[in-house]
Amino acid sequence: MLAVWFSFGPDGPCLIESVGAFRHAAGGRGKVAVIDDAAHPLSAECLRMVEPHYYQRTDFPRGGNLRGWPCVLGMLETMASVCRAANEPGCLKVDCDTLVFELNWLDREAPLCGFMSGRNAYAVGMCYWMTLETIDRVRTSFESRWLQPGWRAPEDQTITGLSLIHI
Repeated sequence: MLAVWFSFGPDGPCLIESVGAFRHAAGGRGKVAVIDDAAHPLSAECLRMVEPHYYQRTDFPRGGNLRGWPCVLGMLETMASVCRAANEPGCLKVDCDTLVFELNWLDREAPLCGFMSGRNAYAVGMCYWMTLETIDRVRTSFESRWLQPGWRAPEDQTITGLSLIHI
């Protein structure tokens, strides 16, 4: 199982805890990918403690909190490339301030699996699973349509909302 964190420098302390909880939940079999913000990277000390299997610095704008079309498209591209590099059928996107204590809720056969809040038709961004096929479909869909310039597209609502259409 592959889990991906999109991080930046100040996330270091909570990232260490989040990765530790995931590794424990995965019974030591989990693969960790840390996608760092080149403009505000994690410290070398933090990276030594996390010991990710995959580490990448990206320069797409994060929009303050994973928002905006450049961020959404950058995240999709990055998740797809990490899945391919890890030879995994999908990934669990985890926020740095989220602790995953168990994986029994996760259906890895589902195109999208996560937590939905109330009447909103999207998986909450703190933690969700997507297959590589779903990631590719969503990315292709976005790339083939008009995207309102300047819209602060929130990552979770934008990516997982469209995923539900493609399932």
